[in-house]
Parts: sequence; C-alpha cells; structure tokens
Amino acid sequence: MGKFYSLLTSVGIYEQNLSLPSYEMDLKLMENALIEGLRLSKDTIRTLGSSAGIGIYEDSYPIATIAQETGAMESESKRMPGKNAVTIMEDGERHLVEEGEEEKEISDGTYSWEEFDQEVIQEKYRALSEFFEDLEDRGMAFLYRMLELVRGHEEKINFARMMYLLSRLEPSEEGPKKEKYRQLSKKMYEWIQSDQDCRQLKTAINLYAYINRKGEGKDED
Repeated sequence: MGKFYSLLTSVGIYEQNLSLPSYEMDLKLMENALIEGLRLSKDTIRTLGSSAGIGIYEDSYPIATIAQETGAMESESKRMPGKNAVTIMEDGERHLVEEGEEEKEISDGTYSWEEFDQEVIQEKYRALSEFFEDLEDRGMAFLYRMLELVRGHEEKINFARMMYLLSRLEPSEEGPKKEKYRQLSKKMYEWIQSDQDCRQLKTAINLYAYINRKGEGKDED
C-alpha cells in the first residue's frame, strides 16, 4: 500500500485544524496534490488575515501531537512583524528580523504568505521539482548533499563545493534535461550567495525531500 499524507493547519485563536484529504497515488500526483493543498490553505487563511502553522503528516501520526506541533508553529508565525504569516518545515535554525527599532528572532521556517507562495513554492520548489523529477533515487542523494551546503552557505568553501556538486549533475547530451540543468545552475549560483534565498531554499528542499521519500510509510504483509 502506498503512503498517505494529510495537510493539517492550525489557525486562529481557537486553533482550528483544517485537514485536507489524504492521497494514495504515485509520487508526482501526490506531490501536485499536496502543493495545491498548500496553496489552498494559503489563499483561505490569508483572506482571513491570519497566521498559521502547517504540517504534513502521514496518517499514522498521533493527532494530539499534530495539534501540539501545528499550534506551536502558529505561535511562531505570530512573532513575525505584522503577523499574517505561516510557519512550515522548521529545522531548528533562527534568524533576526526588524520590528520597529528592535530586532527579534524568528524561525527560518516562518514567512509572510506572499513570500511563502511566490519565493518558496513558485520559485524555488518548482525549480527543484522540475529538475530533480528526472533523476529518481540518484537525485535524492544529491538533494540531501545540496541541503547540507545550503545550511553551511556562510562558509566560503561551500560555495565552491556547491558549484562542483552542480557540475556533477550536468547531463552529457543537449536537450530538455540540459536546459533544465542550465536554468537551475544559474539560479543556484545566485541563491547560494543570499541569506534570505538560502532560508527559502532550505524550506523548499525539505518540502520536496519529505514529499518524495521512497520506501517509507508502507504497510508490510
């Protein structure tokens, strides 16, 4: 049996949980359904002017733990200046944002709705998905290595390591795959030099890797 996933969202002072349907299907269809689900949550909640925490869970995950985790992410979103934000795929890292004349720490997984939609999903997630969908298992190994380098992007040596890693992904023959490679390489060259882009890229990589994990969450005979 294939994997089942649900999107669960904590939003509002009464911590309402909005659960989207689960899906049993091939990875690409499941990925598309989840991404559209994220955008649906974004459009619905942003219209209300609310902050939220969004988690992606397999159906066997305890519902009490889900409520606690998404509620904590919602609380983190409310720390964003202006609120009206979302927290997703936290990795424990934090950064400073300005609020008036002061600075405060927020999670690297916290974004305004606009930033999450346009820069995390539409820009970085889509770019990764379009390229790595052709690489299968080999692509996941490279993706995890890429995530390590993005997390350590402040070390100058990791810029060179990222360029070397990308060079190993270059297809040998001209065609659509090579054009996708050129586009991703150009973007990665720019993103790896920006703290903000690297935070967004971490979230996009974590989201893509989580959705596309293979061989887990299956029932055994």
